Amino acid sequence: MRWACRCPTCWTRPHARRHPASCGCRADGGCELRILGPVELAGQFEWYELTLQAGATLDSLPHAPGSREHLSVLGGQLTVRAGDGHSALAAGETARYAADLPHAIHNDGPGPASALLVVMHGN
Repeated sequence: MRWACRCPTCWTRPHARRHPASCGCRADGGCELRILGPVELAGQFEWYELTLQAGATLDSLPHAPGSREHLSVLGGQLTVRAGDGHSALAAGETARYAADLPHAIHNDGPGPASALLVVMHGN
């Protein structure tokens, strides 16, 4: 699954540069992705504010070959799994990992976790 915004404001018509506080794009009930970058760069270079509720997981299918993700935890605890590897992260830590294979971000903590997610798509 590719996480490009498909809300009516972003996808169907041009709009002001100022983006709403949350465009409402959700992976599931416990996960919210807020687009921070321009929609025109979707599929090339994307950045998001990610919020995961306790126990929630953002699962992603592989992106194009050579794709990478950079996840910086702002608050809470997250675990990143990419292929057979995994890393547990606390606030202030960053993981950089291959995104051209199945990967997931999971909130292991007792409360909500927030992070900045940068996706650099390969060719």
